Amino acid sequence: MKEKQISKFSRVLLSFLVVFFVMVISCLIDYLMQSAFGLERIFSCLSKIIYGTLWGFVFYLIFSAWDSWLRALLVSLLVTLFLHGWYLWINGPNDLMVLVFFAYFIPLFLISWVVFYLFEREFL
Repeated sequence: MKEKQISKFSRVLLSFLVVFFVMVISCLIDYLMQSAFGLERIFSCLSKIIYGTLWGFVFYLIFSAWDSWLRALLVSLLVTLFLHGWYLWINGPNDLMVLVFFAYFIPLFLISWVVFYLFEREFL
């Protein structure tokens, strides 16, 4: 079997791009779900992508030694908690916060799990 030679810098850069890709896809799905159900937008997609990618990348690196499903679970949970905590701090509580939390967390977790698994299998 051919050994994959990837430098540490390339591995970190690829990890950042993977987290960015996950956040973009998750934001697109979230946007489509909110549009389909006529919900008001709680976060802008740009804020979700920027802050979600930054926090997600930090958490991805922190949990880098863990299995892909557990890493996806923790990264998704912590990113969702940080984004919703930020919203609560700025705007106060909302009646739909619990529903929106799970509507954002579940797709983010599923996408993260698949993408992290494929990324680790192919590149790490």
